[in-house]
Amino acid sequence: MLETGPLISILQHVVDSRVVMSAASSPVKMLASTATLGLAAATDFMLPGLAPLTSLVLVGKNVGTLSRAAGDTMRRHVGMPTVMTAILIGTLATGQFMASGIMVWSYDFWKRRHRRDVESERRLLLEDVAPLPECSALVDTEGHLHREPVPASHRGRFVQVQAEQMVPLDGHVVEGSAIVDARFPTGRAGVIVLTPGERVFAGTLVLEGGITIKADRDAHESRIADVARTIGQATLLLPGRQAPTARAEKYAEGFVGPTLATAAFGLLTADMSAAIAVMRPDYANAEAMSVSLADLDAVSTAIERGCVLKTAGHLDRLAAADTLLLVDHPSLWQKRLECRLIPLVDEAADGVATPSTTEAIRWAASLARHLADDRADAAAEAARERGLSLLTMLPERFGDDGGLAITARVHGRILTLREQPRSAGIPAELILEVDQQPHLLLTFLVGPRLRASEAIDQLAHACDQVGRQPMRVVLLTSHEGDEAAERAAALHAETWETAVSDDAVTAVIRRRQAAGEKVVLAAACSSIPTAARAASVAIELGGESVEVMASPAGVVALAGELSSLADLVIAARQRNERLARSRKISLLPNMVCVAGAFLFGFTSLVVAIVSNLGTFGSYTISTRSLHATRRSFWLRHRMPTRLDHTMLTRSLPATTLTPGPTRCLPHETPSRTENSAHA
Repeated sequence: MLETGPLISILQHVVDSRVVMSAASSPVKMLASTATLGLAAATDFMLPGLAPLTSLVLVGKNVGTLSRAAGDTMRRHVGMPTVMTAILIGTLATGQFMASGIMVWSYDFWKRRHRRDVESERRLLLEDVAPLPECSALVDTEGHLHREPVPASHRGRFVQVQAEQMVPLDGHVVEGSAIVDARFPTGRAGVIVLTPGERVFAGTLVLEGGITIKADRDAHESRIADVARTIGQATLLLPGRQAPTARAEKYAEGFVGPTLATAAFGLLTADMSAAIAVMRPDYANAEAMSVSLADLDAVSTAIERGCVLKTAGHLDRLAAADTLLLVDHPSLWQKRLECRLIPLVDEAADGVATPSTTEAIRWAASLARHLADDRADAAAEAARERGLSLLTMLPERFGDDGGLAITARVHGRILTLREQPRSAGIPAELILEVDQQPHLLLTFLVGPRLRASEAIDQLAHACDQVGRQPMRVVLLTSHEGDEAAERAAALHAETWETAVSDDAVTAVIRRRQAAGEKVVLAAACSSIPTAARAASVAIELGGESVEVMASPAGVVALAGELSSLADLVIAARQRNERLARSRKISLLPNMVCVAGAFLFGFTSLVVAIVSNLGTFGSYTISTRSLHATRRSFWLRHRMPTRLDHTMLTRSLPATTLTPGPTRCLPHETPSRTENSAHA
């Protein structure tokens, strides 16, 4: 029997975490603006006698704007409230109530639409990157069942997690073995095998087997909670006084001076109607919608590539950077694996329809893509050397009683990529089985190429791909002379400098910035915080031990690898192109309206409608891009439901653990692996 107290606690937690959208986004809140628009339409087209009432309503709707304009005047500042006040005065003088009604309604509509969409997209993004169960079933030493929300769980708990369940707490494995996918907390896509003594993070999905972990952190201290907090902070937008965001208001205020000057010219050369029409274009809402959604898109794109952005602006700075400072670190000298392929069958065997070795290599490399280690890259490289393109295979299973075994079906054949027993210090071999018959052996050895040097080559290619100058790569090392030059050459860096301490690296950054360079720093930034803050962009390469939010870097590579830098450069360029295109779509109608007010007699009503069409165009482009990125993330990071319940090891009975005061049973997780919000 469940006790009433814990059950109420769980229900309250679920309600609190799934609270509905803010009332500010409710359609009911638009009733006042809609009523004002209806009253303005009636005044202009049917009942002119309603003009005094309509004027009173418009003044009432703009009391806040009038107050802000008065404050700006006292501070000798001219901003958006000043323009809005001038439009209101002109409306009351000329009686163009319908245009003002549309303007009031559209400002209210876009502000509420912005708040609703941004909040919705933020929550969907956080659901994607921090997939945790709601609550746990705990068993105390007396065998009593207790349930509590995961956020209330703490270190010292013994947690048993079975297949198709999420690990709720950071800890280490104390019993059992399992095949898991830890891409969310670690940034490494693919599956690995966990055995006793190994580290495991909250947000890890158990695919096959069962493990018991001992939590070494409270729920709120887990790495994935840290990632979620960082992303939540990165996507939190500061509202403006008049516009949906402070950034959009600052952008729109850049047009205030030219707009008022053009309106004054129109008043002198034409009439009041032309002057008011010139002031009606909306520069703020399109900017707010496009930039806000583009910022969410940037954060989503980065997390898809295993990186966490502290702000979207760091991606913009990366696009403008021209120098990469690479601080010497042991991780830079990790070498890539090379794959050797050994056929195990005779293709010319009589009476046996065997696939060709070429096709077997393609299958093996395609299945190996689901591994979260260097063997995946080595197998893919072996296939590329033979001119083979890889296939997208959705595994049916990831293991059986023999261990790691990725199984899929292709053209009626059952393909299994099975891991052989490991030897100390040697990467485990893989065997491709076709219809349960061994067909191809993949062996791996450490090659001469450095992973970091290949990442630098990829960065140069990415710069060329987006049409920009390649970054100048400089190695900062404690070595000097020929040894330092050799290390720089091995990493494919252009030059080197002697600097590894925080002060020394900071001095190098400031000297180069004084010379006009925009510097990217890639290092274990937590050990050189001053230098990380001095750089235009700092990329944290400290790996799994790094506290994401506490890191001084603006970009945190969750896996601690440099390979994601090339992808971020491409993403930065694409972001700039999308923002430029969105601004053109919003600015062009507004410029046409200004010209039309002088040349073609555009009325305020026409200007208000056309300007809103430009805002809608910007909104559509930004929304489509964000949804495409989110869909890509979901498709790449979802895991298929297993077709059966074959385990790596027998599930652990509740009585197997004796240490510790409490133990935990499997966690409740959603019955589907797909998020219906993405359908």
